[in-house]
Amino acid sequence: MKHGKAALALISVPILLAVSGCSGTDAADSDDASGTVSLGVIAPMSGNFAQVGDHISEGFALGVKHAQEDGLAPDVTFEIDVKDDQADAQVAAQSARDFMSDGTMLLGGMLTTPACSAVAPLADQAGGVLITSVCAGNELSGVYADEKPYERTFAVAPRDTMVSDALATVLAEQFPTVTDYNVFGFDYAWGRDTWSGYIDGVKAAGVDAAVNQEYWVPLGETNYRSQVSALSNGLGEPDSSAMFLSTYGAGTTAFLQQAEAFEIVDRVALLASAGGYEPVARGLGGAAPEMWNAYDYAYAAYDNEFNTRFVEEFLEAADERPMAWSYDGYLTGYAYVAAIDAAGSADPDAVVEALAGLEFEGSSGTLRFDPETHQLIAPVVVTQSIGNPDAPEGVEFLETFVVPAEDLIDTH
Repeated sequence: MKHGKAALALISVPILLAVSGCSGTDAADSDDASGTVSLGVIAPMSGNFAQVGDHISEGFALGVKHAQEDGLAPDVTFEIDVKDDQADAQVAAQSARDFMSDGTMLLGGMLTTPACSAVAPLADQAGGVLITSVCAGNELSGVYADEKPYERTFAVAPRDTMVSDALATVLAEQFPTVTDYNVFGFDYAWGRDTWSGYIDGVKAAGVDAAVNQEYWVPLGETNYRSQVSALSNGLGEPDSSAMFLSTYGAGTTAFLQQAEAFEIVDRVALLASAGGYEPVARGLGGAAPEMWNAYDYAYAAYDNEFNTRFVEEFLEAADERPMAWSYDGYLTGYAYVAAIDAAGSADPDAVVEALAGLEFEGSSGTLRFDPETHQLIAPVVVTQSIGNPDAPEGVEFLETFVVPAEDLIDTH
């Protein structure tokens, strides 16, 4: 990702977008949507997950820009500030406190469920608003509960069980005879819930699946030599064996690199993962193994005017095509502008009311925040991809499946 004049997001520096009819007043204190509105983005801008933060922040700024180009909140000047949470829950919470103490009450972003879970109650307590971009823990929205857990938090990314169910639906049909699963994942809620949701879904679809081996490592750990060696010794028969990765980012990259010496990928019939795999594939420089993956976006899954504009302008700003993290940030920024436009105000209470049930456009068509659960109702994309040095970003999409949200959750 590049940072500078052409970039849409500058770390720790406010960004002014769409200056039009600015009255010079703070719209948060006004009854109409005009003046200047501050939006705070919290994301991992350093460390192992800095790539995620780049994509969230770039996407967020582009979402604000496009929403205004689409005629939403035309008289508002949006000022965007980005704080680095280092993918750490305590740092994220302090960033949120700093934002809100300075008067920036409309917050978005973040990667990990622990970080989002730390910030969500703060938004409730302080009277702010939070739209989580990438966090996928089931506990962050009310999709699988009778009511939403937080009054002032809305979730863009699909819950981990939605992702798992979509992947299970597709792979149970594609690989009905692959039954022996080897599992490697991050040892926290997202990693374990993603796996349990997937295996339950495959079994429910009629596959006689069982766990052959499973290993769990701390989030952020990247030395897997002992686990990879043990996995290699007990993989099972190639025709019926699968390797399921419940990791992402640097964790997935490290696993694939360390597994190469043991030819683990070549000794299984199926390699699958849930979550952000595309950046890993890009980072492998055209040498990524064939992978089945589920997440909420792939640029190759949609051929329409909305997606074309998003892809082309993100590519121009960031020197690479967008990924799911970019799209999650984009929808977060777009949703804020749409809500302020619908409310006619940037007052946090008015924005919360507008977000509940808000409809706005995305690459897959019209999206909606469920008014009861605060979960964005959007499809999950399952992809089959492989490294190809001649393909854009070194990744060739062999096939894409768009699983409608209605097949995954109760949309009331």
